[in-house]
Amino acid sequence: MAKKAEPTVEIAPVEKAKRISSVGDLLLKSLEVFKNNWQNLVIVGLIILAGSVLTGVMQDGLDATLSSMSGAGSDLATMASPTVGFTPLSVAGTILAGIFSVVFGLTLAKMVFSAADGGTVSLGEAFRYAINNAWPYLLVSFVFGVALIAGLVLLLIPGLLVLVWYGLFEPIFVLEGRRWTDAFKRSHELTKDYFWPVLGRFVALGTIYLLANMALSFVPYALFFVGLISAPLMSGYVYYIYKDLVTIKS
Repeated sequence: MAKKAEPTVEIAPVEKAKRISSVGDLLLKSLEVFKNNWQNLVIVGLIILAGSVLTGVMQDGLDATLSSMSGAGSDLATMASPTVGFTPLSVAGTILAGIFSVVFGLTLAKMVFSAADGGTVSLGEAFRYAINNAWPYLLVSFVFGVALIAGLVLLLIPGLLVLVWYGLFEPIFVLEGRRWTDAFKRSHELTKDYFWPVLGRFVALGTIYLLANMALSFVPYALFFVGLISAPLMSGYVYYIYKDLVTIKS
């Protein structure tokens, strides 16, 4: 009599822990996006620089602006926020600096996020997108910035909560088209249960940026070149944290 085959029990493989990419992987992937799109990204950076120089001259004068560019803190972020005076020309320069920051900052974000997401967008398309979405982007960025600064200044912990819970609003705004509170809610939803991994990666990025600025602060105009690279790298870094969390939560 033939022996009956014994039933076999299939054991499902143990699923690996879902984790966000390491700091090194996030930086490498961001660098790859920059390398593949460096021409347009550098053009946007140079436009931001030109606008910063123009508004700086309007606010502080040519000598002071060139002096700030050659010394410490002369990256794109600090050059876009020169000292504010109270003359009509300086006020106009402040308004112009704000417009440049919003429009071309959003242009840069659109290009980086689209490239990292596997799409292609021209400089003209990204600029038109920024013009059409500048006002809602300004509002959501302003609210996030005020909440972050207030939280860090008044009590450190609330500021860190704002940074982690709502720090992914930018790729959500650009790629998912969510506006205002929807962008913040979506960011909070993605970062839920991943507070410490996200915080650790944000702190690591800030530390690397700070150390690079300190190391190059005494090299004339070096921080200008750092600024051309750091802005798109930071956008790519945030994008890949967002992408990892979308994959994990899906």
